[in-house]
Amino acid sequence: MAFANFFVSEGEITKQFKGCYRNSGKGPAPGDRGTIGGSWQPSPVSNIVPFPHETIEGLYIYAAQTSGWIKMVGMQYGGPQGPVRVDGRAYQPVIPLNAENVTTAWNGAQDKGIENGEYTLTIQNETPKTTISQCMNNASKDNVSVFSVSNLASNNMAQCVTGSQVSDNQTYLLDDVNESECLKIPDVNTVYNIVDNGPNPNIMGKTYLGKTEKRSNSISLHEYPDSMLELGTDYKKTADFVSEGNTLSGLSNVENSSPELCKQLCVNAGQNCQGFVYSNQNQSCSLQSTIYPNAPGKKSTTGQDTYLRLPTVLNNASSGCPDKVKPVSSKFLTENGLFSQTPASLEYKCSDIARKKEEELSEINKLDDSYKLLKNDVSNLQTENNQILKGFQEIRKRFINQVGDYDKVTKHMKKIVENPTSSQMLTDMRTLSKSFSMQNTGLFLGLILTLIILLRVMRK
Repeated sequence: MAFANFFVSEGEITKQFKGCYRNSGKGPAPGDRGTIGGSWQPSPVSNIVPFPHETIEGLYIYAAQTSGWIKMVGMQYGGPQGPVRVDGRAYQPVIPLNAENVTTAWNGAQDKGIENGEYTLTIQNETPKTTISQCMNNASKDNVSVFSVSNLASNNMAQCVTGSQVSDNQTYLLDDVNESECLKIPDVNTVYNIVDNGPNPNIMGKTYLGKTEKRSNSISLHEYPDSMLELGTDYKKTADFVSEGNTLSGLSNVENSSPELCKQLCVNAGQNCQGFVYSNQNQSCSLQSTIYPNAPGKKSTTGQDTYLRLPTVLNNASSGCPDKVKPVSSKFLTENGLFSQTPASLEYKCSDIARKKEEELSEINKLDDSYKLLKNDVSNLQTENNQILKGFQEIRKRFINQVGDYDKVTKHMKKIVENPTSSQMLTDMRTLSKSFSMQNTGLFLGLILTLIILLRVMRK
């Protein structure tokens, strides 16, 4: 289960087939690159950007430097059959390639001819491919009303062109060709208008808590009440777009400003500022008290951008719910969401997120505690080990000293026992000791008898 907040900032858009046009008229398609090969110094030169001839309308020259020569192949645009190859030429000396130099080289070059195939030219379009739906969304983000796709592949990926570049390449209309047929024809443009179905009054400008369930592709949407919302510090920029809202008093033309400065000025104005319109040319902005989608008026323009101030959610800190808001279109929510009748509230708990955070913190704390205990145990073991080693060294030292003393005594006694004089002296000493002991015993008995006699006399 996951949670996110959505603010509906755009209406739903759809496409409308306009026509099938040959890649025409005025020049190469955006992303066209060339590879020059051929029998005359035939090593191919790839990824060549075409240069327009400065005086011949519709002539574009694919030119590349190689082997001391400038190789050139010309393509003439502007006819109903699309681009036509007109010539192949070579020029010396080598000069930096730009539109002026290529024109000079083309006019003064040797004619290598095209009939004998001395030069060949293969044109490819390197524009990244995308889906038709994504191309439409890109055009909408750029705030243009037309887009085209070409060279649709089997995986529904095609080259995408939006805005004024589409108009430059839709000169020759192919009659009686429907959308599905046009998509299958190579080197033509399938052109669409973008239809803005307008704001959905039920969800435009509203903020929802979205919750995804396990094993489900749908988002359960709970609308936030106004009491849980306030304008934040994040913005959504829409280029070349003006919202005709109500300008804040005294802030209709903030000169010498940047978008970042205007963002801060809007935040400083508090909850009264919903965004601003910025002029890139004049480097000025106009702060708005109401702005699209809350203000109905909007129009396309060039060089002016609209900055919509996004809301933030005032949740309980313990709820585990997000406070940041993602701007989306009404189409995104209607296609992916299920609108719940239960609104979001301060009591709403994104419990799985909160629990997950608590579990993560608990595990981190447990790991920290275990680490501390382990560290203390290791430290105690090291202390005990040092004490044991120290005691062992002392015992070893004493043992070595005692062994040395024992050896000395043993050697001395051995010498005494081996000496005859000393041996006889020890025998005499034992005899005298025995005699002395017997004499002392006799004296002791005599004393006792004397005491007994004295006691008896005294009693009488």
